[in-house]
Amino acid sequence: IVRIASVMVAMLSFGMLVREATFSNRAALLAATFSLAFIQFRMDDDPILSYQFHLPLTASLLLWAATFLLRYLRTGRRHELIAGAGAFVFINDFPFTCEGV
Repeated sequence: IVRIASVMVAMLSFGMLVREATFSNRAALLAATFSLAFIQFRMDDDPILSYQFHLPLTASLLLWAATFLLRYLRTGRRHELIAGAGAFVFINDFPFTCEGV
């Protein structure tokens, strides 16, 4: 169930980014629905990254960082920039936090 949830979070993150970029709920729904056809998420351990939830989590964090930075460029609010930068920094630190997993 947790593996399916991590893939669903990645799909919804992609939909959020598309909605923020296009301002269209239909495009966001279409992108979230068809993201599994174009982005390969494995339910098993990833052979390249070799961690169980690493690929969906990395994709989600990268999409969140892009979404928050796009919102910052549109609105100019500082907390959007901090959230985007925080997600990006966590992406870079995440492989080191999974060493014991």
